[in-house]
Amino acid sequence: MDSYVPQVDDLLLFFRDDDGALAKRLIPHRVYADESRRISLDSLTPGWSGSVISEQGDAEQPYYVANFSRLLAPGTSAFKPTARRRAPTARAEAPRVTPKESDIVVIPHDDPESGYLVSREVYKDCTALADHDIPDVVNMAIEEGVVVANLPKIQLDGTACYLLSLIGLRSGALEPTEP
Repeated sequence: MDSYVPQVDDLLLFFRDDDGALAKRLIPHRVYADESRRISLDSLTPGWSGSVISEQGDAEQPYYVANFSRLLAPGTSAFKPTARRRAPTARAEAPRVTPKESDIVVIPHDDPESGYLVSREVYKDCTALADHDIPDVVNMAIEEGVVVANLPKIQLDGTACYLLSLIGLRSGALEPTEP
């Protein structure tokens, strides 16, 4: 892995790459919550807000909503007090955008009124991770079938981040596209 050190609110995404192989990408918070990616939540198909992860849009060509505002703040556990969410700041109105197939809309834990569109092209270009860099998370996603998790680490011997494993969805999420 390069010199970037994962932060607790980064996203570690498991998906099938174009060739069908398992891909693991680190999507830093600064990438997925970049203001240039902010969209109006009115853009989304109804029904996403009550779930942490949902498939939306067309059943044959879904996009995904990762609603981290439904989770405890990153780095906290259910057995200790959680951090308060920050108050939304005044911003320009976000555009309505129709997510495309395989796009992911991320709603950050501390900003439940904002959505950020991360296209497949963007997350494919993020830092690829090797199994030896994240053995605990690879085990969770592949062997244990974890789809979404907030991974706080008390000990500094693993990765603290959000895990989003689209390979664990029954629909075969993000299978390679046909040529």
